[in-house]
Amino acid sequence: MREKLEYLDNLKVALTLVVIFHHVGQAYAATGGFWPYMVPAEEGIPWLARTFGINSGYLMALFFMISGYFLPPSWDRRAGKGFVTTKLTHLGLPLVLGFFVLVPLVFYLYYDNFSGNPPLGWWRYYTTVYLGIGVPPDGYKAVPVAIPQMNFGWLWYVEHLLLYSLLYAGYRRVRGGGGSPLRRLRPRLRAGMPLILVQCFVITVLTVFVRRYYEIDQWVPVFGFIQMEPAHLPLYIVSLLTGLAARRLDGFATMPRAAGYASLVLALLMAAPRLLQPWLPRSVGVFIHTSWDIYESFMAVFFSWGLLVLFRETMDFRLPLLQWAGRLTFAAYILHVPIVVGWQYLVGDNLSAVPQIRFFLVLSLAIGTTFLAAGFFKKVVVVRNFLG
Repeated sequence: MREKLEYLDNLKVALTLVVIFHHVGQAYAATGGFWPYMVPAEEGIPWLARTFGINSGYLMALFFMISGYFLPPSWDRRAGKGFVTTKLTHLGLPLVLGFFVLVPLVFYLYYDNFSGNPPLGWWRYYTTVYLGIGVPPDGYKAVPVAIPQMNFGWLWYVEHLLLYSLLYAGYRRVRGGGGSPLRRLRPRLRAGMPLILVQCFVITVLTVFVRRYYEIDQWVPVFGFIQMEPAHLPLYIVSLLTGLAARRLDGFATMPRAAGYASLVLALLMAAPRLLQPWLPRSVGVFIHTSWDIYESFMAVFFSWGLLVLFRETMDFRLPLLQWAGRLTFAAYILHVPIVVGWQYLVGDNLSAVPQIRFFLVLSLAIGTTFLAAGFFKKVVVVRNFLG
């Protein structure tokens, strides 16, 4: 029987809502990165900008950790070609949809409104600018700078999941049918704060090394098609491996409540100076900035385990609305960016001159319509199998 862990489904719903919050917020506060819709700088919301550094660490790390947790049973159920075929369908087809339909829709909105390029109809933009077939218009300049037109956008996470799933399948094939080597470590390993700190230190060492060569938000194409941000790669890969180990060592279930709550408290204490920075001595901000590689690594791990234990202890139940949303989290992730950007353009500055009101209005509309769209698409037979 398929294991059903309500608290993990509920946690994925919460994380998906934070992803939507994060991407809605990117239009209304400076992020340091690219977003296809931006309000003027003087209308930015400062407190939103202070949440981005917190979210960008733990959010995707925890998604990878949960994904790693479910890889072993997925292999055990299907093994071999069945596992690979399922992953290629479930993860590969959304990548095709995103690459050829969803991402160019988002980029076209940016091109048409903010790029400063000659106006183009959709089809000519799609063929000449996005796909690079034919000659772009006179005076065309690449937009956004340093980001190729053809890319997976926010679906980089899905691309990485597919890559890691295939690597895991290769590992299981090579290892054969023997028991997991991690099981032999179970008598000597105990879930608790020492293991959390080991994860923190491993990620920190790797992150400090990698960021000597790559800055945050510096994306590189590996083999020309793997979309990768090396600065956060140690955090994501070690988190995925932690989820794999947790499955074999029962780490999610056996992590002591005290250790999980202590992690959450530490994470909140580390996040607070970031959020309250304008009211704190300048030296606090300088310290966080200069030690960010270490600071972010520890805070992300503390948030990951703290939220896992919090939801395990308080949210391991079913509610109809949560069950419905829990079945749609993957589809919602695939579809949310075009919906978010669409609402950002539609609302614009028409309904209110107050940026905070526009932000919360777009956030509410984006959450509701994203999950409704995900529910609709999951009912379509053609896409039901690959939107989860």
